[in-house]
Amino acid sequence: QDEYSKSVVLNLVAQSYGKLNDPQLAATVFSQAITAITLTPDESNKAFVLQAIATASTQLAEPSIAAQVLDQTLTSSTPIRDEYNKTSVLHAIANAASQLGDPKSFMDLLNQTLSSAISIQDGYRRADIMQTIANSHVQLNNFQSAATILNQALSTAVPIKSDSSKSIVLRAIAESAGEITDPSTASNLLKQIIFTAASIESEANKADVLGAIAKAIAQLTDRKIALGLLDQTLSTAA
Repeated sequence: QDEYSKSVVLNLVAQSYGKLNDPQLAATVFSQAITAITLTPDESNKAFVLQAIATASTQLAEPSIAAQVLDQTLTSSTPIRDEYNKTSVLHAIANAASQLGDPKSFMDLLNQTLSSAISIQDGYRRADIMQTIANSHVQLNNFQSAATILNQALSTAVPIKSDSSKSIVLRAIAESAGEITDPSTASNLLKQIIFTAASIESEANKADVLGAIAKAIAQLTDRKIALGLLDQTLSTAA
């Protein structure tokens, strides 16, 4: 059986078992699928199946079992060298962790995902996955952890040379910052995003980022802080 066909079958199997009301059985099948796909030399096929398993784990009713599945998925993604494929798996894992909504079970998992993300060399992809991980923390109400990771993502975004790539990352970081309920924490992040946005030469890309910042500012509950940030945003736009 060719590798692509095998990956398609394993993908469909993962989706089907995820929908069954038997978390332990599903976890066993997921484990077998991970073992099978780990043997394939084709990294795109491997990533295809691992993404499906991570996504299917969100349908399991037992968070602790889902955490084990995601941990195994993360371990199997470690040898993937292609950064596009690795990033796609890490995205799926981080998104799955946030949907299952158990901070205690998934804090370690998100930290491990972050460690894996830090090894990615491409600045755009690294900042992008960091933002996704941070957003997972936001959804789990771990706002301080989210702020710390968003700061890391922002630092990673600064050296990105492409204005369009940098703007995509900064917009995403601004959107996540807007979800942080503490005005002071959110404000500190938004100030740094405004400062970084000033380095974007493309007026269109800069406007996209400043628009996202303005939307995030609108969510702040502290009017004084919000007005100060809006002044900074206008100055940067001028």
